[in-house]
Amino acid sequence: MAVGAITPQNVNPIGASANPGAVPVGPFRVTSNNVVPTSGANYAAGGVPITAAQLGLTAVLFGVATALTQAATVGPGEVAVIPQADGSVLLKCGLAAGSGDNAAGANLSATLVNIVAFGY
Repeated sequence: MAVGAITPQNVNPIGASANPGAVPVGPFRVTSNNVVPTSGANYAAGGVPITAAQLGLTAVLFGVATALTQAATVGPGEVAVIPQADGSVLLKCGLAAGSGDNAAGANLSATLVNIVAFGY
């Protein structure tokens, strides 16, 4: 159940930055990362675990996921970030047919999801 590539994106509202990463927003930080949910046929039923550190934070309070490209089995509005008690998240990739989660072992390596995460 290895997650694929995670690439930080620029979230600096003032303009492009050579150093994408967390931007302070009051007492919180916000990050934007492009994530490939799997590195092959290894989707974890219930969602792909992603640590806060992988998203550039120490704990994720909430997040928003948007499918930028998707495998045939992932619907464009069928991705979600589910915060966990330990500060990590699950990236859940629903079926394009809208009938639940992808099966364990699904290959979602052709899917690219942007996660905007808020936390510490």
